[in-house]
Amino acid sequence: MNSQLLKKFVLPLSLPLVASFFACSDNPSNSGNNLAGGPGSITTNGIVARVGGVPVSNASVSLHQVDYTVPEAKEEVMVVAVATTVTDSVGRFALTVPDSGEYRMTVSYDGSAYTKIVSHESYQALDSLEGVVDLSAIATLTGVADIPEGSKAVWVGVVGTDVLVRSDSNGVFFIPAIPANDTLQLYFMDDGYEEDLGRESVFLQPYEQVQYNYKTPVEIDSSVTDSSEVVADSLPKVSVLLQNGSPAAYATVALRSLDSVGEIRFVRSFMVVADKYADENGRFDMEWPKSGDYRLTVTSGSQSYSRVYSAEELKDVDSITLTTSVSYSSNVTLTADEDFAWVGVYGLDELVKTDASGAYVLPALPANDSLKVYFVHNDGTKPFVDWTVKTSKVSKSEKPSVLLYDFEEDDTRWYMSVDTLWKGSSFYKNGKADSSHKIADYLEADSSRGSTVFHGKYSVAFDPYAWVLLGTQFKETLNLSDLDSIAFYAKGDGNIRVTLENWENYDKGTKAASSRISLDSSWKRIVIKPSELCIDNDEKKDCKSTWERVKNGVRQIHFFPGCKDNCYLSPKNEVYVDDVKLYGVLF
Repeated sequence: MNSQLLKKFVLPLSLPLVASFFACSDNPSNSGNNLAGGPGSITTNGIVARVGGVPVSNASVSLHQVDYTVPEAKEEVMVVAVATTVTDSVGRFALTVPDSGEYRMTVSYDGSAYTKIVSHESYQALDSLEGVVDLSAIATLTGVADIPEGSKAVWVGVVGTDVLVRSDSNGVFFIPAIPANDTLQLYFMDDGYEEDLGRESVFLQPYEQVQYNYKTPVEIDSSVTDSSEVVADSLPKVSVLLQNGSPAAYATVALRSLDSVGEIRFVRSFMVVADKYADENGRFDMEWPKSGDYRLTVTSGSQSYSRVYSAEELKDVDSITLTTSVSYSSNVTLTADEDFAWVGVYGLDELVKTDASGAYVLPALPANDSLKVYFVHNDGTKPFVDWTVKTSKVSKSEKPSVLLYDFEEDDTRWYMSVDTLWKGSSFYKNGKADSSHKIADYLEADSSRGSTVFHGKYSVAFDPYAWVLLGTQFKETLNLSDLDSIAFYAKGDGNIRVTLENWENYDKGTKAASSRISLDSSWKRIVIKPSELCIDNDEKKDCKSTWERVKNGVRQIHFFPGCKDNCYLSPKNEVYVDDVKLYGVLF
């Protein structure tokens, strides 16, 4: 089998967070080659598996004979290692390596992997030192191979691992997870998994995504002239070109509805799973749908094309030029009891996991596009929030934001209230005390803002426990440790303070409040940083610890209009509020 490199590339990423196929399987590998926990001669001290210098629990660990191949082709195995043991709560694992021979040890965890050939002696030396293995990001490989006569496809595996995939009828195959930083061998088998078709070596870098042509070159007799006629309708309709104008041989092609999402809990660090592949000349045909809107995506190595078409427009597509893909990194707000969330893009198959702080990287996206990103709780099945991302020509990282309320219409999640001790505070409507507290009754058009705003008249009793408020309770208790700032517009004849709280009652709850901010008759944009949320439950000011005690479990945001000096003598003040927005968080 003749190996010919088509193209090779590395995606630029700003965070070490690419996720791919991973982890444990309930299907044990062939017992004759499964050596973890098998017979041996020593009791191990254990080795620690790390990602980014941090020990990881529940990483999959396997040990196979160095020349191991999957014994039967029952199904595709796209994980790096079918776990025969896993790391413990501190990232430690132990294997028993036989006294003779060489073996491939593989450790994988959430899109990162480590693999190395070990002997009894080399493993014992590492183990006796209580050593560590540092996992690096996996690589991916797309290839095309010869299909032998009588077969409909070929099987391709990685020697010494559990990886095994099946090509399509053109010989095109995709391996979504290959350990980086070590020389590995691919093996090729016929469709019946009986004939060994050869082996090829491969060495890939972390994050690398390559395309290889393993087909035997066809020798063309230049003395023979092909005089046969080519039927135009039999040729693929769409030509795919790389950025330099050359054909994108065996490019991946996929068509998705605009609301399609990736398969939750099946992590993919690439844009799409192929519906079909272009041929060796970069051409493909496809039966287009008759109605609706769709996203057509074509990828080849580090380049891609993705665009939304109507069914009518798809019929006219005849040529596509790819451009360099980009990555995008940001963060989403997790609930207080979550350690990650799923992140995907509508119309693509790409799906990654956040880290424990909500940070994520979408490693492969089309450049210069507007994409709708969705987020799913780690135990959920449906998105809980969306976020529109506008990619550019280069990879980028940005902070999200969420518009909590623009006051354009009634929102039942928002409420008004007065102190529950009935000290005499009240909101007023049409000159009378109003106990109904319906937000809709306090919305009015404001010509200077050019929008609808909240306008409330109120009085606050002369008592330290007296208050009126406007606010909302979040659907879930949130971890707002990434909060950059709270911004809103306000005016009035009193003052206002903002609190973030986890409040149930006076005896149970925490809060972090700002100082009171004086208002006047002109609209002003007020920005409050978490470092300014210094006032605690007891009205004590402690800017070092107040926010720290609250930020990991926030349930409410409240706005407390107040009065200036001697305003308690006046029965009514007024406050206007508009466009409440949080920066650095998304939920």
